[in-house]
Amino acid sequence: VQALRASGIESLNELQTAALPPALQGVNVLVHAETGSGKTLCFALPLLAKLAAAEHETRPPPLRALVVSPTVELCAQTARVLNTLRPGCASAATADPEELKD
Repeated sequence: VQALRASGIESLNELQTAALPPALQGVNVLVHAETGSGKTLCFALPLLAKLAAAEHETRPPPLRALVVSPTVELCAQTARVLNTLRPGCASAATADPEELKD
């Protein structure tokens, strides 16, 4: 909550209010909305909550989550949001499509 307020988010919007409760319960949620509507928080908050709950495992896995984004820009945005909410938790890597060709 403190990290949300520090980033200027005082309350959740309608989309987030609808998507977050089932997502926090582990239900798969499909969110389709315009750019800038707050979709990133719809998966970032449940993801970070799950990671926080697993912090006390005796042998946590080295990779705890993988978020795949379709564009470099979205990848960078997602990493920014995650790191704003929990500093140092995310890194972003991208591949040049030309490098992936045979």
